[in-house]
Amino acid sequence: LGEGEQRAVASALGVLEPAAAARPASGPGLRVELVDATPGQPASAPPGQPGAASPGERGTGQLADHDLADLVNALWSGGARAITVGGVRLSPTSAIRTAGEAILVGFQPVASPYRIDAIGDPARLLAALFGSAAGRRLADDHLAGARLRATTTMRDLTMPAAQVTPPRLARRQSQ
Repeated sequence: LGEGEQRAVASALGVLEPAAAARPASGPGLRVELVDATPGQPASAPPGQPGAASPGERGTGQLADHDLADLVNALWSGGARAITVGGVRLSPTSAIRTAGEAILVGFQPVASPYRIDAIGDPARLLAALFGSAAGRRLADDHLAGARLRATTTMRDLTMPAAQVTPPRLARRQSQ
């Protein structure tokens, strides 16, 4: 590549790396902590509520992958620029899913208490969180014992870069 092309590629990477979570991020934001029900705590959640388990899913009173994913989506919609769940930085291809008894975030297991950090305007993030059905549902202490325990506005959060998967289909053009 010529010098001009190299500068163009570097400029494009400078724009794309933050969106791909390929760079560390820092700034003000919101910390959210969620907890599963205390073992032995009575919990009976209606289907579709936190703690309600379907066959093959986590037990009653435990948060499910979709509870964490719904909160993450609410934070993205509130303008979050970067998010970690249990210390795992999310990228555009990150998955939050259940595998057996574990919740996996980007193929790494996370456990209660679940900590979600989001970088962005704390007021907007808080409004998006409690404006979402998932946020309101988990803020209600009476639902199956699994709940949103704390939200804290943070002056400065720091997050590592996400593990970036190299492209599988992109190929260098031959000249």
